[in-house]
Amino acid sequence: MTPRVAAAEEEEDAASPHEVYRQACDAVGCKPNPELLKQLPQRSGADDGWGAVRQLNCAANFLGALGLDALLPVLRTCWAVTHVKLSNNGLRNPSALKLLAVAQEACPSLVSLDLSQNKHLSLAVGTAAIKLAKAKRTLTHLCLAKTGVSGHMQGKLEMILTANRKHAAQQAAAKLEGKHIEPRTYFAARRVFAWLDTDGGGSVTRQEMLAERSKIAHKKEAVGYPFSDFDEVDADQDGVITLEEYLGRCFPKAVPEDLTWFGAHYGPFVVGTYVPPPDLGLDQLQEIRDIFDRYDANADGRVTLQELKASLHKSPLAMANPDDYFDACDADGDGVFSFPEFIEAMRYYYTGLPMPAEEVRVEVLFGTPHQVNL
Repeated sequence: MTPRVAAAEEEEDAASPHEVYRQACDAVGCKPNPELLKQLPQRSGADDGWGAVRQLNCAANFLGALGLDALLPVLRTCWAVTHVKLSNNGLRNPSALKLLAVAQEACPSLVSLDLSQNKHLSLAVGTAAIKLAKAKRTLTHLCLAKTGVSGHMQGKLEMILTANRKHAAQQAAAKLEGKHIEPRTYFAARRVFAWLDTDGGGSVTRQEMLAERSKIAHKKEAVGYPFSDFDEVDADQDGVITLEEYLGRCFPKAVPEDLTWFGAHYGPFVVGTYVPPPDLGLDQLQEIRDIFDRYDANADGRVTLQELKASLHKSPLAMANPDDYFDACDADGDGVFSFPEFIEAMRYYYTGLPMPAEEVRVEVLFGTPHQVNL
């Protein structure tokens, strides 16, 4: 019996994630976190309740030890959760060890766990994290940056996670063999949808498609993807095209579970309406994410020149001139560079293509391509 079927049977009359969290808060004696409550459904079904909890982001709302204890009962039952972010939450070893134990015992879909900027975490947590990464091969990202866990131990952990990422890519390739869908084409389809969705609302109207299709027709990446016949793509004929409808039309032989898998593994790299280019793989995107997080000292999603220079000793990239490096990444010239801007800059690093601005070769800024030592 799959986790999904078991959850559907067991949770028919069960409490919702929202209710379980409130009850756990009462039990440990803390107030429910309002931002976390917004992320927890008030239904208990497999699709609209427990199965709908895929990402929990607590980076912007402090939980502390008691708050994490209240979250653990939710995590034990959230079989669909893939990403948990608990950076800068004042966690200490006892609470973090409980979390890692729950992640190993439950959370069958967990892909990413962020415990960065919890400065009191130390050797015991590093040891448990390595044990978790070895036991759970689906786990491809476990961040302990800016904690008390030694750099040597974090390096050992990263080696295991790198092996897990390769394993995940191999599993995905085997799973999707013969279904005519691969990361490159998936990202290309997402980019075409993002171009059509001009207001970033998550769906495409007939007016948006009519307005954009002539522009998209000249883009090489759009070849082979639907961007002109609205009624053909609008499966339920409700007047808008959702992402699910669009991907279903692009990949008619792929079942919904395949598209869900791609959404879980590649979704974190889609920021707003920005979709990464299709010539970057999952391993490369994760490396770019890891490097960006090292630069982004205050975890606000933007890197300043001051942050970049302060983190040079942690950079795996050899750069000839930090100021030129920064200017190359800051595409819009607003004095900071975002994760999407960094992806676009690093794209030339990985592919060896010439950067469009002033025809500056990427080797000048970053050294020889493909020499990332994480």
